[in-house]
Amino acid sequence: MFSGVTLTSPTGASVPLGQPKEEGGDQRVLIIPITSALTAGAYAVRWRAVSVDTHHTQGTFKFTVKP
Repeated sequence: MFSGVTLTSPTGASVPLGQPKEEGGDQRVLIIPITSALTAGAYAVRWRAVSVDTHHTQGTFKFTVKP
């Protein structure tokens, strides 16, 4: 799989993630489980994807877990 996600905790540590899988065999939807509970704070997600024509794209976004 050439697409993926990394998740960074509020402390800057990498958050363990489960095995990526396609949603119902649909290559347009990627599910990546978070394998442990998240503590309160701001998290950063970095994603990358490769399309069928080998076009690479990537991005980042942040979210906050409230106590």
